[in-house]
Amino acid sequence: MHFFDVKKAIISRFVFYCALALIASCIDFEYKWHSPLLAEKGLTESYASWGLHQGVILLGSAAKAEPGWNIGLHAPEFLPFLFHFKGSAEGGGFYFSVWFVALLMFFAHLRGLRKKK
Repeated sequence: MHFFDVKKAIISRFVFYCALALIASCIDFEYKWHSPLLAEKGLTESYASWGLHQGVILLGSAAKAEPGWNIGLHAPEFLPFLFHFKGSAEGGGFYFSVWFVALLMFFAHLRGLRKKK
């Protein structure tokens, strides 16, 4: 592969993954359901959730929430944290920015391009 062909392939893939992250950061697609937790004093109200919310892929729980689907469109989120793990009495979970996931996918693709040489 010629140098300029490789450079063009890298730039086109970078633009592709940035466009995917931009689109995903504009979409809310989240589901929450009632999921009481067993505590020392008995059951504690809790709501579990999974989905895509404000540019973040999440799987977690919260003490207060409205159960059901949350689907919507909004302006893109450009600067969420890359990833975050949280745990507390009020809730917790795993949170990954769509930008972080797109960046990981881009670097994995770059590694694949280098192995093809």
